[in-house]
Amino acid sequence: MLQPMTPVSPILQVACDGFVVREFVQPPGLKIPEHAHKEATLVIVISGGAVDRFGRHEIPLGPGQLLVRPVGEEHAHQYGPEGAHIVAFSFADASSQRALQRTQRGSLRIGTHLLLQELHTAEPERPLALECRAAGLFEDLGGARGGERRIPGWLQRVCDAIHDRCAWKPSLQELAELAGVHQGHLTRAFRTHLHASIGEYVRERRVERAERLLAEGRRSFAEIALECGFFDQSHLIRAFHRARGMTPLCWLQMRGLSNRKSRQS
Repeated sequence: MLQPMTPVSPILQVACDGFVVREFVQPPGLKIPEHAHKEATLVIVISGGAVDRFGRHEIPLGPGQLLVRPVGEEHAHQYGPEGAHIVAFSFADASSQRALQRTQRGSLRIGTHLLLQELHTAEPERPLALECRAAGLFEDLGGARGGERRIPGWLQRVCDAIHDRCAWKPSLQELAELAGVHQGHLTRAFRTHLHASIGEYVRERRVERAERLLAEGRRSFAEIALECGFFDQSHLIRAFHRARGMTPLCWLQMRGLSNRKSRQS
């Protein structure tokens, strides 16, 4: 039986030529029982996590990953302990539905913050920006089918260091020495394999870490800011708003969470 896409109302909805884009903030632990969609849907996780179940097959999704839910395909999903910030493209036109006729997973080739910027750009330019992004998403899936080049071990070493040492403020020279390659080669490889600059990647990892600490609710915003490598609470709030389109306090409220130790000015 076909049911609505989700019981949670979108925080933003934009109609474009042949498709609709919806932005959701799903609460922690939300379970949506088995259902199907009337339109082919391409879902991108901005932050948080989810697991989609197609019969006995489970597909975990994290930040920057995308998933195709074909027309009429029965599935269920559950969101993680932090909830999830989701952007969903629902395609009504037949050609797009044919292109999305099977379940598949891929990776977003731009930073999620750039997708949010396109979604929240000035009103007149927004439909064109989203139509271009939709075309790019089909290319992303094409790359997933063809198989992306494996990330070199030296580049994975740099990524792991950035993940493990969130408050670290490395120079390009330090990262290049860690990788054992020239600085220019490192920056080009980052763009090729991670689809983001090193600075964008570092900022996104810091915001993701801040989200986890905010969801735990055991630290103040000021403490979270320092632990995640921001200069202070104000810097955290500005960076968070740029990356997620909302303040940390708004992010908590939309998930039904609270942080009693913190007060935003």
